Amino acid sequence: PLTRDFGIPVWPRSVLQWRASWLDSTPIVPQLGIAGTAYTDGSVTLPRTPWLSRGTACVVWKRSDGSWNLWAGEAPWPPASARSELWAVLAATSGRAGGTVVTDSQTTWAGLVGLQSHNQAARRRLCTGSMGDLWQIALRQGLDHPAWTFRWVPAHLTWPQAEAVGVSAEDWAGNAKADHGARVAASRLLPPRAVAREARQAVEDQALALRV
Repeated sequence: PLTRDFGIPVWPRSVLQWRASWLDSTPIVPQLGIAGTAYTDGSVTLPRTPWLSRGTACVVWKRSDGSWNLWAGEAPWPPASARSELWAVLAATSGRAGGTVVTDSQTTWAGLVGLQSHNQAARRRLCTGSMGDLWQIALRQGLDHPAWTFRWVPAHLTWPQAEAVGVSAEDWAGNAKADHGARVAASRLLPPRAVAREARQAVEDQALALRV
């Protein structure tokens, strides 16, 4: 908006068209049919360029034969790491009456524990804050019920590091797979190089206009 005063387009047409191609779509919480423990993670593309940024979520869980299953998808706009993390939890719990979910986000874990504490002030803060839309879904899905168990594990550890702090091999593997899945999903949502290049140029033009 600042550059409009100087007669310079805020964003090139290519950037506007690329953004319009996905911005109006609202993801729906999937029902994954998970049985057992689910591992969740989230990621965000281009966090320093919010206008081009998009969030992704990933859930992994074990099948009955011991092999790993994976779901990954886009998180609702606006993009933020915390929103992606919580969207992954919502995907892991949708359509289920209880179970265990493991996250490496301390913020998400703390919020879920806050819901289960039935502290009305804490609930109000969650449901009226910047992520209130997602926390309200969490309540509708019954994540405040004691049938749910939420655990936190530290992220981005090697197996020897994880073992040293008491993380089980399965928790370490599940978290690592969820982290990888979220990052791969994010890489597929990056803008085309030409769009990213024109967006960078627009930012440089704005900075130049403000110096004039």
